[in-house]
Amino acid sequence: RQEIKEIALHFFQAKKFKSEQYHDWVWYLLLSTLVTAIIGFGLYQKMDSFRTVEIAALGLLVTSVFLFSVFWYKERRVLNWQIALLLGLVQGIAALPGVSRSALVISTALLLGLNKKQAFNFTFLLAIPAILGALILSWDNLVWHNEYLLALVVTIISGYLALSLLKRILLKNYFPWFFVYT
Repeated sequence: RQEIKEIALHFFQAKKFKSEQYHDWVWYLLLSTLVTAIIGFGLYQKMDSFRTVEIAALGLLVTSVFLFSVFWYKERRVLNWQIALLLGLVQGIAALPGVSRSALVISTALLLGLNKKQAFNFTFLLAIPAILGALILSWDNLVWHNEYLLALVVTIISGYLALSLLKRILLKNYFPWFFVYT
């Protein structure tokens, strides 16, 4: 919530800021989202043909390679439009079966030189429009039952806890070890 608030305040220039970290993030998020939407929509049309064991295995292998490569991470850049463009591309590709969106986007952000906090924050802010877009695309196929409300609450709580844990893991340099799992 804090990052969303700071980005919005930066965008609307509502006050003086302690840091300029979020100055252009709205534009970067829009650029990444546009690239993701173009790729995601193209893949959505053909998604049934990608749902094979071989594609899922390949997706897991790609995720593992990206995670493993983070062992050689070096912080050297701040977010810019070129990185935002590449992260949008990677997030779009992550719609394929077996590919972990968060692992691929965080790994790519780190490999491109972002610091861990920026990589984490941008990755999960970028997920918001992607998830909303996927919801819109699949809206006609959704079925709602009142019992799902409990599942929604449990999902929100467990998702928040999982993100908190993932952030700790990333900041303590254990993130690349997920390659063993994938």
